[in-house]
Amino acid sequence: MSLDAGVRRVLSEFLHEFATRMKWSEEAAERLRAAGEETLMSLVERGGDEGGLRRLRVAARSDGNDAVIEFLAVPQGTNLEEQMALIRENAPPADAREMSLRLLGHYASSVRHRRYGANDLVTVRVRGPR
Repeated sequence: MSLDAGVRRVLSEFLHEFATRMKWSEEAAERLRAAGEETLMSLVERGGDEGGLRRLRVAARSDGNDAVIEFLAVPQGTNLEEQMALIRENAPPADAREMSLRLLGHYASSVRHRRYGANDLVTVRVRGPR
């Protein structure tokens, strides 16, 4: 699956509807959509890689005032949670992927990446409006 405008649009609309149902402010809804897009960008294939993402399932649920988004995908071979931990806070980003991971870390209050057999499960928590 390539990161085309249609996939991003569908994800953005899904997360916008979710934020609307939660009665979030526009600022909080935008943070949720941005966290979703950065997670998607981190999961999809890079540079035409043949081993890229083939299927994706996204679910969102509320947890108190927060939103939890779960991305279930065919594995990419890298763990986003580990990569985010390796990025030095004050160093300039090395590439677009590192920039995307930094943005995800900014928008999300937590990111957890687990692998189960042939599947990656990325759980992203975004704080609701305070």
